[in-house]
Parts: sequence; structure tokens; C-alpha cells
Amino acid sequence: PWIFHNRDEVWMSVEKCQDLISSIRKNGQKVPIFARKIENAIDGKSWEIIAGRRRWFACNYLGIKIRVKAVEATDRECAILMNLENKDRNDISEFEDALSYKQQLDASLFDSQDEMASALDLKKSKLSKMLSAAKLIDYQEIFYLFEDITLLRINPVYSLVLFLEKNGNAIEAVNKKAKQLKEAMSHRKIKTNVIISELIKSATHQEKKNAIISKNYKIG
Repeated sequence: PWIFHNRDEVWMSVEKCQDLISSIRKNGQKVPIFARKIENAIDGKSWEIIAGRRRWFACNYLGIKIRVKAVEATDRECAILMNLENKDRNDISEFEDALSYKQQLDASLFDSQDEMASALDLKKSKLSKMLSAAKLIDYQEIFYLFEDITLLRINPVYSLVLFLEKNGNAIEAVNKKAKQLKEAMSHRKIKTNVIISELIKSATHQEKKNAIISKNYKIG
């Protein structure tokens, strides 16, 4: 796939693609995959998928010929194409989009956040919140708690990242809680919303603790 694609690997399974597999088995592949030719590819692969990874997986699973529409475009143009192609799809989570947007902006596919919002037809406020939430990936110990990032919701992740950015002292407490949760998850399944809630609790608890210490210090 294209390096800036917005499909997490968790989608590449029969379970996650069952609806599409059934549809293509019954009706054939109606919508082609968008792909771009790679010149002098190091890994020997000559094409990269810009949009349509689930269709690629489903067709491969069924063992049928894949319909491909070749595109000649820059990375910036590919980002716009992918966003338009997936805009009305309900099976791509906002957090997947958020990570993709962050990667695109970090790689300077767009000159600014405002320019990206305009090019991708996104509200500036929404894009800003999504990009902030995507910073969760910078907190590796926390990020890797989530085996399926498609279950992450923007608002709670945004709240957690804000806590971490606002209070650096909370990071140690949250990392400690993350380790405890990881250990607990080796014995039982913990829902994504519960994990987020527990992490935010640990951050707020540390924030209150720091406030009390600061207050006592001033009084003393």
C-alpha cells in the first residue's frame, strides 16, 4: 500500500472484510482499486495501492482477477484522491484518518494545516482536533495498548492527549497505569473505552496530586 494510506492492518482479515468478500463473491468487484506505478521499487513491487486495500484483500481471498485503475499523481494528489474515495465510507474510523492526516502533514504533502483542510474539504476545527488526537502515536507505551485502533474515538483520545501535553508530570503516572493495564490484558479482555477512561483517571489524579503539592509548597 501507499505509505500514507489510512487503512490499519487490522482490516486485513477475513473477519473484517467478510461483508465485502460476500458482496464481491455475489456481484463481482464493482469499484476498481486505485493504484500508482512505482519506479525502481526497492522491494520489487511495481504498484502501490492508493485506495481500495479491502477490495484488494477480498479479491485475493476469492482468487479472482482484480480491477485496477492506474493513476499518475503526486503524493499530494493521491492524498486528495484517497480522501474523496473514502469520504462517505463508514468502515474507516476517524482515528485512522487522523493518523493518516498527521503523516501527510508531517511529510509536508500540504504547506499548512489550513491548506490541508481546504484541499481535503475538512472543517479546520475538526482537522485540528483530529491532528491533536493523532499525537497519541508519539506516546508509544500508551498507543500500543490498543490492538485495534479502529475502535478509538477522537474525543476521548483528544482529551487524553491534552492532559499529557498540559501536564508533563502526568506522563509517568499514565505510563505506569498503561503497564498495569497491559498486564491485566494478558489475563482478560478490557474494552477500549475502559482503557481510555482509566488512563485519563490516572492523568487527572496526578494533576490533582501535583496541585496539592504545589499549594502546600507555597503555604510553607
